[in-house]
Amino acid sequence: MNKGNWITALTETERKGMPAVLVTILQVVGSSPRDGGTKMVITDCEAFDTIGGGHLEWQVVEQARQMLLAKTSEQQIVEYNLAADLGQCCGGAVRVLFEPLRVDVPLLSVFGAGHVAQALMPLLEPLPLAIRWLDGRTDQLYQNTSTRAELVLTDDPVNELILTATRHWVLVLTHNHQLDYQLVEQALKQGNVEYLGVIGSQTKARRFRQRLEHRGYSQQDIKRMICPVGVQQIPGKKPYEVAISIVAQLLQLLNGEIPMESEYARSETAVSRSAKTTHSKQWKEDKIWMTGHDNQ
Repeated sequence: MNKGNWITALTETERKGMPAVLVTILQVVGSSPRDGGTKMVITDCEAFDTIGGGHLEWQVVEQARQMLLAKTSEQQIVEYNLAADLGQCCGGAVRVLFEPLRVDVPLLSVFGAGHVAQALMPLLEPLPLAIRWLDGRTDQLYQNTSTRAELVLTDDPVNELILTATRHWVLVLTHNHQLDYQLVEQALKQGNVEYLGVIGSQTKARRFRQRLEHRGYSQQDIKRMICPVGVQQIPGKKPYEVAISIVAQLLQLLNGEIPMESEYARSETAVSRSAKTTHSKQWKEDKIWMTGHDNQ
């Protein structure tokens, strides 16, 4: 059964970064179920609105999904004879336009709905990103009802990080250090996470790197974590200031500049062999520290 209308579907597929095909009846000769100009939107698993149903619509849906499967970007016009080709009793003919709407934008998952995230969301509105906003606190997540982000209320954000999106960007802005670390580990395990930004101090960044190293992660993987997140030349610790620095970094990414580690991390020297001998003591301290909370 087809859902909603095609206008709403276009907005929804764009918001989610979901490939789709817009179908339009260009011309009708004789009798047909719907008039010229009728539209519907088809994704790989759903259809929105209708061009009249029956065998015509079934053929059109199949054609659109073949285009999605083949990742076709070119428009196509197909003519259908309703009687000779499809066996429909109305007996007319139609010309149908297929327009692939392949949205090649990154999916940005924002974990946490605290002060920084609340300041960040309005700034993300014009960016060419599909956005998911995740938190386990209803009052925090739903206080900003004007956002175009997909709101995900979840008690298991780490599991929500496991997605099949081809281009996945992740911002970790939660109020809990331990959850932040779990999200970082899960993101590093996934090959589709192009960008991993984590809010925090330089101390938090250093201890996360030490913990990842202790867990056996390579330096190449550890450098994928950008913490502190944002462009560090933008000063200030107020939520809106941090949010602006994050948006500035996202704009750099959108324009082809892909940082592999934070500016702070790049300025640090490598851990010496003598310093590594103190890791076990630091590790015990970190177990206590990781249960703490930030006020994001």
